[in-house]
Amino acid sequence: MNSKSKKIDLKIKLKSFWALTKPNVTALVLIATFIGFKMAMKQQGESIFDHGLLLFNVLLGSAFVSGGVGTLNEYLERNYDSLMHRTQSRPLPSGILSPRKALVFGIGISFFGMIYLYMTVNLLTSFLSLLTLSFYLFVYTPLKRKTVWNLFFGAIPGAIPPVGGWIAAGGDLSPVVWMLFGVLFLWQIPHFLSIAWIYRKDYQRAGFRMIGMTGSPLMITFLGTVGCSVVLLLLTLGFFYTGIVGKTYLAGTTVIGVSFLALTIGMAVKRSNRWAHRLLLGSVLYLPALLLFMMID
Repeated sequence: MNSKSKKIDLKIKLKSFWALTKPNVTALVLIATFIGFKMAMKQQGESIFDHGLLLFNVLLGSAFVSGGVGTLNEYLERNYDSLMHRTQSRPLPSGILSPRKALVFGIGISFFGMIYLYMTVNLLTSFLSLLTLSFYLFVYTPLKRKTVWNLFFGAIPGAIPPVGGWIAAGGDLSPVVWMLFGVLFLWQIPHFLSIAWIYRKDYQRAGFRMIGMTGSPLMITFLGTVGCSVVLLLLTLGFFYTGIVGKTYLAGTTVIGVSFLALTIGMAVKRSNRWAHRLLLGSVLYLPALLLFMMID
């Protein structure tokens, strides 16, 4: 193999390792962590600019842990991913990377992230990252093949990042941090439900029990869409009454919250791919917009 081919091969492998970390998911994790950190600082009357190094440390450590969780999840599900059209091209099913390399890489960056958080932030933030990893890999991942209710379990580790950011900033376990947890938890249900519906045949081919498959209770669709979005709307509006956000946030959140609720009602009633795609797009736009309103107000 000549030097040019070696460079191309190295570049492909580096891109594959990067893909294993699920960078899009990690980006959302970091945004949520930042929001928790910023709101805790605001509640304490401090500025994040006075704690820039601490913020950098919690984001860096969280990025490594999140990337490790994504990698280890793909390692555990590599055989099932090979059966699904939407995941066949991932680094492990496609054979670009070996399972052993992915396992070592995933464990390595996960534990580096947790140790880094312990050494540069605090023990509780590090513990929360360990809790996220454990729950996602050893509770949610196996439940995907056992029950259609797995979605509600998977939303728990996905809602921990803002709590980690809050604790990292020295915040206590006040109602606000649990509200942040609730927002992330509730948003995930209709978001991932829409994905599960769109790719339900793919999931069925791989043996996953997801929303929308034959025998999936209609109640879950209504609970996971309309029910969650109603509570989500009330919870996001509740931030205004804590005094931590202002009227700009209230106005913006009301508009996007009602719009999101309308999409979930449409999905629950129609139960079609068309509405699932609408709900997916709406959920992708909703969360960044909500977090943006939190940041600017």
